[in-house]
This record gives sequence, structure tokens and C-alpha cells, in this order.
Amino acid sequence: MIAFWEHLGSLEKAFWFIAILSSTVLFMQLILTFLGMDHGHDADAHHPGGGHFQIFTVRTFTAFFALFGWVGLASIHAHRSVPVTVALALAAGTAGMAVVASIFYGISRMTEDSTFKIADVVGAQGKVYIPVPGARNGSGKITVTRGALHELDAVTDGEKLPTGAMVRIKAVLDGSTLLVERL
Repeated sequence: MIAFWEHLGSLEKAFWFIAILSSTVLFMQLILTFLGMDHGHDADAHHPGGGHFQIFTVRTFTAFFALFGWVGLASIHAHRSVPVTVALALAAGTAGMAVVASIFYGISRMTEDSTFKIADVVGAQGKVYIPVPGARNGSGKITVTRGALHELDAVTDGEKLPTGAMVRIKAVLDGSTLLVERL
């Protein structure tokens, strides 16, 4: 092994060092990700429309150096000149950095806000769970399904609504009580 190392030129030694070190870090990142121990401490650049474009992160730099090192070695072994080798290594590293940033940007946009918002139930149907007194003379409870079953306070302008009656939600009053009507 020592004879192999001593036979190399300084540029080739540099490419080997960069390739092995960055590939080791890349492999460790992969293992930590699979174990759920990667907590994403990379810096973000927030953009309107959701998602975060992260170009300068530990992951993207690791990808840059891994590709830079391996493509540099491949170019040296293909007997290319030093300027061509460095140019190819820089191009491959930059492309890898951009691909990794794009992948993580795409993943960050794959989110869905499933937060329940009471205003979203206006116009929806529900079912009386606890009888709703008539003429807004007290409140009862209805159940509404919006991703999950929600139990909400309700009043009505009409007659008393018994348990099991189907209702339509007309409005949200005082931020948390629903105005309903019988279907």
C-alpha cells in the first residue's frame, strides 16, 4: 500500500484524499439518515411558494467533493492534462452539488398542511352528536370529518336538532361555534 501511495503524483494524492474523505462522510450521512439521526442542521434560503432551496449545505459540499475527487482520479487515469482534469472535476462536483440541492428542494416541497382550520368546514355536512337546542338557545355538538373526526360546538336558528340528525354548516360564530341547519 505504501508503495502504491509513493508512486502517485501530488495531484493524484490530493484527488485520492478528497475522494476517500468525502465518500466516507457521504456514507456516514447516508447511514445516519437511514437511522433517523440526521437532523438537518443545514442553512436554508427560504423562497416564496414553499420549499427551501439549499445550495450551500454539508450535503451539497460533500457531494461536490466526492464527485470532484472521483472524476479527477478518473480523468488522471485517462491521461488527461492537469487543466482538463481540474475542469472536469470542478464541473462534475458543481453538477453533483446542484443535483443534490435540487433533490432536497423537491423533497421539501412535498409537504401538505393538514392543520384543521374551522373555517374550512363552512358548507360541509355534519352529524349531531349532542342535541342542539333550537333558536340559538344554547349549544350542542356535531361531528365533522375533515381528514379526521372533529367534535365541534354548534347552534341553530331553527328547531331543536336531535342526536343523529344530519346538518349543513352555515357559518363559524365567535371563532369556535358553528351555525348549522338541518338537511
